Amino acid sequence: MKQISSSLAAAVALAALSRVSALTPEGMLAANRYSDAAPNPSGEFALFTVSNYSFDTKESSSVWKKLDLTTGDISVWYEGSDISEVAFVGPTPSSIIYVNGTNEEDNGGISLYSADALDLSKAKLVASLPAPYSGLKAAQTASGDIHFLVYSKAYPNGTAYNEALASTPASTARIYTSIYVRHWDTWLTPDRNAVFGGVLKGGNGSYALSGDLKNYVTGISNVTSAESPYDQSDQNDYDISPDGSAIIFNTKDISLPLANYTSTQIYYVPFNGFAKDAVPINPRGGTKYPEAQGASTTPRFSPSGKKIAYLQQNGIAYESDRNILYVADADPENFNVTSLALNWDRSPDSLAWSKDSETVFVAAPDLGRERIFPLPLTAGDSYEPQNITDEGVPAAFYVLPDESLLVSDSKIWTSRDIYAVSPKGEVTQTYFQANLVDPALAGLGPEIVSEFHYETNTSEIKQQAFIIYPENFDASKSYPLAFLPHGGPQGAWYNSWSTRWNFKVWADQG
Repeated sequence: MKQISSSLAAAVALAALSRVSALTPEGMLAANRYSDAAPNPSGEFALFTVSNYSFDTKESSSVWKKLDLTTGDISVWYEGSDISEVAFVGPTPSSIIYVNGTNEEDNGGISLYSADALDLSKAKLVASLPAPYSGLKAAQTASGDIHFLVYSKAYPNGTAYNEALASTPASTARIYTSIYVRHWDTWLTPDRNAVFGGVLKGGNGSYALSGDLKNYVTGISNVTSAESPYDQSDQNDYDISPDGSAIIFNTKDISLPLANYTSTQIYYVPFNGFAKDAVPINPRGGTKYPEAQGASTTPRFSPSGKKIAYLQQNGIAYESDRNILYVADADPENFNVTSLALNWDRSPDSLAWSKDSETVFVAAPDLGRERIFPLPLTAGDSYEPQNITDEGVPAAFYVLPDESLLVSDSKIWTSRDIYAVSPKGEVTQTYFQANLVDPALAGLGPEIVSEFHYETNTSEIKQQAFIIYPENFDASKSYPLAFLPHGGPQGAWYNSWSTRWNFKVWADQG
């Protein structure tokens, strides 16, 4: 049965008494913004951030919140933005390593701390790193050591780039030896993103950095054009195995002109190895799917460590082709790549493994929403996945120990919903709904949206459209209409909250 926490029930009652008011650009921009809720390994609690901007003080603020996944209670976990990232890793389900965005040397680097998430007062400094690394991922080894990954820009020689320590060039002139000189509005520099790995020696919550961080990317096949995360991407481009013995990362195809092709490959390398040891899981034309030559994304180890899931497009020079789900064996001698639901006409863009490593959950755009679908490893080419979520667009989802999913999503009427859903699609608990809590979103709900389908004179395929109603809408009155076509045709306007294209702000302008 669907349950609503006591704190949420109180918020519902409060919201019911709130007056519906127009959503202004200022109100939308000043409203709280939420990260996804990331659960600890035992599924007892989850952490997420809440940040906002004040037009009065002209300042931003941030706070970490702790969500009790049993009671639904939400409390303050940490005040401030000093802690930028948290990774659950260590001897207990509440053991963490976290990133502080500064270090004692104040040289543009970061600090790593070990702690118990239930008692931050005993946090211990374990490393001061001399570059603005981010994207922390970590795994505990059988010895009790922690292997971790971060990424940063790196010089062509492989060392991490730190803008605070970089020398000022004598000239603003730039020399390029290829036609790939700019990505969107960013002029490219010789520095490229690279995944770095480090070792924290110790145990029982007491650790110390052992040696220097290692660059796994720069130097692949004796070239320096490899890059991961690629360009303006993030930590979704790499992963570490559950036992910390291997890593995988995504990079542009190093044998093709970067300006003309979007092809990327997933590389596998032992954690104790080097960039020269990296081998591609899906070399172009090198698997039993020779048509799979396009961009690859989202490589993920299974909890068992025996499988690797990733997404890849066919089009070698087309960044918006359909993503197809592939699964490989985590064996560099024979990756044995297999597709799942090859003929499925949806294009998944994120994924997570089930705890038993037998199912891959993917999120894919579907009829104006982005829905979550489970795909078993036995899914053949003609398999038709069935969605287990409906409205909204997930920001992230995590599989809990009981195989239910903790979902953080948004909708046109709410900037964040957090709820649990079973593998069969039953919402078992709703933890948080921003539109019932945040004053800036008071009065917003699913009733402000409707949809219809239509055909055009050039296509008999039914097209879908949303209608967003203004404040205090009266069906007996006439209103001006703003028609917002989306870009694409590959993309769409989805049922999601946006601070860039907020439909309710448009509707409430009259």
